[in-house]
Amino acid sequence: MEKIENEKNLQVTFSKRCAGVFKKASELNTLCGAESAVVVFTPGKRAHSYGHPKELVHLEELLVRERHRKSELNHTFKP
Repeated sequence: MEKIENEKNLQVTFSKRCAGVFKKASELNTLCGAESAVVVFTPGKRAHSYGHPKELVHLEELLVRERHRKSELNHTFKP
């Protein structure tokens, strides 16, 4: 397996694979009663998410903390 170089093919593949991941998460929720959330970032850094609203709130909190942590690291490290 290797990275797709053609931009159009990459976007089509990303859309299909992303939909497949979200479908699997939905099936896990339905079949097992699990609560799940999935976030997928495009190569352009746009986020796509799927999940139960409660789980998405937890996920958003984690992302905010991670951004804050990275921001602090960038401010403390000065070459």
